[in-house]
Amino acid sequence: MSSQAVQDDYGDDYRTKVPRFQLLLNCYNCQRPSSRYMQAVPPEITTEDELIESGLLAKQSFLCGKCECPIGTITGVKVEWIDVPY
Repeated sequence: MSSQAVQDDYGDDYRTKVPRFQLLLNCYNCQRPSSRYMQAVPPEITTEDELIESGLLAKQSFLCGKCECPIGTITGVKVEWIDVPY
């Protein structure tokens, strides 16, 4: 039996949902809004509150694409659930 046949038999069961966090930011200098997606978030963090409490946001760097200011303010955090293969 080929791997393609196994995949067809199980349909979408070979996929799982994981959270992806989007940071909403404002530049301190030019006040331009922007957003970034966080990479490499530990799997036990699944909500916005858990992300905020984890301390990972303090380790994020920022550089404005317009004025190159390295200081940004986080104005919000959104989570979206995306499908990924296991």
